[in-house]
Amino acid sequence: MLKKMIMMMSVLAITATAFAGDGRIFGTVAGADGQPMSGAKVELLRDISPYRLVAFTTGTGEYAFNDVTPGMFLVRALAQGELVGELRVPFMRSGNKQVDIKAEAQR
Repeated sequence: MLKKMIMMMSVLAITATAFAGDGRIFGTVAGADGQPMSGAKVELLRDISPYRLVAFTTGTGEYAFNDVTPGMFLVRALAQGELVGELRVPFMRSGNKQVDIKAEAQR
């Protein structure tokens, strides 16, 4: 029982610190025409955690996630429920990482 409890506490500690750090992932979301996308939903998903952080772009298409720890992430942008684009991002040290997402032209 004690072993299970210790294991659960370890999982909770890893999950709780999945996004607690001093790094910053930021960028812009733009349409296929290069124009900024206002109000786009941007998700930051970490490979080792089921949790996600969500931000919305400003009028100039900018977004930011603060207090991010190093790790492997997926940055995904959606507008009106449709995928604009997504990028897998290695964030291996504290600091700033710019991730710009531009929609592909529809064929």
